[in-house]
Amino acid sequence: MRRLWNHINSKLFYKMLIIYSLLTVIPLALVTGLFYYRSMQIIETKIRESSKQNIVETSDKLDEMLNSIDQKAKNISIQREVEALLRNSNDSTLYPLSELDQGVYQSEVRSLLDREKEAYGLIDSIYIFNNSGDMYTSTNATGLESDNALAGIANLTPGHMIWAPFIDQGRMISAMEIYDQWSGIKYGLLAITLSTKGMSEALASYKQGAFFITNLNGRILASTDEAQINTLYKSLGAGQSIINKRI
Repeated sequence: MRRLWNHINSKLFYKMLIIYSLLTVIPLALVTGLFYYRSMQIIETKIRESSKQNIVETSDKLDEMLNSIDQKAKNISIQREVEALLRNSNDSTLYPLSELDQGVYQSEVRSLLDREKEAYGLIDSIYIFNNSGDMYTSTNATGLESDNALAGIANLTPGHMIWAPFIDQGRMISAMEIYDQWSGIKYGLLAITLSTKGMSEALASYKQGAFFITNLNGRILASTDEAQINTLYKSLGAGQSIINKRI
């Protein structure tokens, strides 16, 4: 009789244990799992929002840098020595210069471009073309691959700097038509290239991953990883990349 009672009591204990598990342990595990899942969602959302804010701030900083180069280009274009050479090349009868004067102005333009380049470490080289195709550059400027294409894109925004949708010798490049302040006649072209290393360092302020600047077709013009320049950007998929479009 005692054995029978012990047997029944033992079965009852296990039944109660199972019922207790169903009523407490399993719901608790479900609640814990749901809480963990929801917590991870909240954390991921906050991280993503922080990343978006960071990329917007980096993009704003980049816009300021590029706008400052636009202003620098306009200031260069109206300097006395630049105007003297470009006016002479466009109309040597109206604006005559002796060979000696031309040499002096060319030296002054070179010094001007060197000063502007040194004053802004992001700049790699500065180029000025007259309408005849003659070129004046900052010291040690690398030859351009895209001077003809630059003339075409600069014509899209007369009197304003425009950034090319391609790179030149691995560098971001911009161009601007130069106009005579008095006659309004176009008499030259100014181009500025950016240092690849300088751009990588500038973009490194984005701390939460790789940063890329691409054209509309996805070709990388600048990046924190210089090896990626001039390759096509490959998206990491939904939720893995943040894209900030600027015009």
